[in-house]
Amino acid sequence: MGNAPQRMERLELMLFRVNGVLFGAELHQVGGVFAPEGDTSTGEESTRLDDFFGEPSDLQGNWKVIRLKEKSASGSEWGFLAEDPEDIVNISIDDIRPLPAIVEKLKTIKSLWGSFIYQGEIGLLLDLSGLCRETRSRNASD
Repeated sequence: MGNAPQRMERLELMLFRVNGVLFGAELHQVGGVFAPEGDTSTGEESTRLDDFFGEPSDLQGNWKVIRLKEKSASGSEWGFLAEDPEDIVNISIDDIRPLPAIVEKLKTIKSLWGSFIYQGEIGLLLDLSGLCRETRSRNASD
């Protein structure tokens, strides 16, 4: 009884960067990662993540479209253009923390929901499906 192994809950994350900042998104939300020029699916909308997090930068380097599994009510797919997709990792639930206070005070995006440490660096947890809904709502009100 006292020696029963404890099951450690883990979160599988895809890591990527936007303007040098580390982000993690739950892998179960991701339908695939594609080179922007190699992604020829029909009916896909995409948004640059650097539009939300800092200044838009040139598309030099390792930019990829992170396509969501979830589709819109009309059946269209949604993708986010991010730089430097890095890795897929398992993070212990115990290692997830609230957003740093400065980020919490400055955030305008509800889809940022927590933080984690990966190889000594703070990363921000991003709900890609939630960001997709926020983006669609914002675009509809423009």
